[in-house]
Amino acid sequence: MPRVGAWGIMHRMTRRAVQLGLLLCLAMPHAAAADAQLARQAVAKLADEARTALKDDQPFPRSESDYAKGDTETLTGDEVLKLLMKKLDRNPTVDAYIKWQLLSYEPDLAAVKPADAMRLIAAMPAFEPAGRLDKPDHAFVKRYANRDDISAAHARKLIEIGQRFHHAEDAIIRRNEPNDAYHAAVIDALPDTLGLKLHAIIHDTEQRMRAGNRSWASRVDNVLEHCEKLGEGGKLPPAVRTPLKARLKRLTQVKGERIVNFNPKAGNRVDVTTQNIVFGKQRLRRAYDGLDGKPRK
Repeated sequence: MPRVGAWGIMHRMTRRAVQLGLLLCLAMPHAAAADAQLARQAVAKLADEARTALKDDQPFPRSESDYAKGDTETLTGDEVLKLLMKKLDRNPTVDAYIKWQLLSYEPDLAAVKPADAMRLIAAMPAFEPAGRLDKPDHAFVKRYANRDDISAAHARKLIEIGQRFHHAEDAIIRRNEPNDAYHAAVIDALPDTLGLKLHAIIHDTEQRMRAGNRSWASRVDNVLEHCEKLGEGGKLPPAVRTPLKARLKRLTQVKGERIVNFNPKAGNRVDVTTQNIVFGKQRLRRAYDGLDGKPRK
């Protein structure tokens, strides 16, 4: 057999390496296309589940984030993250249901790049509005509620409006279950690093305030507590504090009112209690002081 010199061996090795590299390059687009196809199939199937439940006014078919358990194919964490960073459906409830179920593929949100985490937070689905009436009912309540001098017919209508309102509120709570679950999972998974978890908490609170969600006040308290926890010791750098303060200031721009209860009284009186939705300057100052590490007065 002819002897092969060192240069010949290196040449063969180089040629094989190039061939292997070409094969890998050819395989990569195919793998990416396959992942994208799997992602589209998962999104379509989950959207159909959510829409069917909403259309039939039935509970969602999944009470836990478990879609991946029944999937023979596995989506990569990167592919799931791409989906979480954008709107997947015009209906926020459907969008939330899809994203909540995609979390069952267990993407590592704690290791997400800060810029990607901020895009993920911005894409967190809104909540279905609550605590409100349609215009005719709102006008009737505004005119006749909380008065002693109304007729029995007006009182009966107020009670009917109240019954419809409470029934609608219960339905909204049920429909918001995927939103609640997804928001909670994202907040739990994101790290405190660079204030990412607090960014998500504030964004969640803002969306609840805008929707008139009944949990908005408790979420405001949660924001204040996390500001004080993150800023404890006064060592939070300005690069972290400044964006958080800007997001907190947006909460002061959200103002609204939600109906809490209809309460029939003696005679024909029907009291309707409401709640002002406001963050306020006092809360903003406490949040700022917390981030600055100032002791609470």
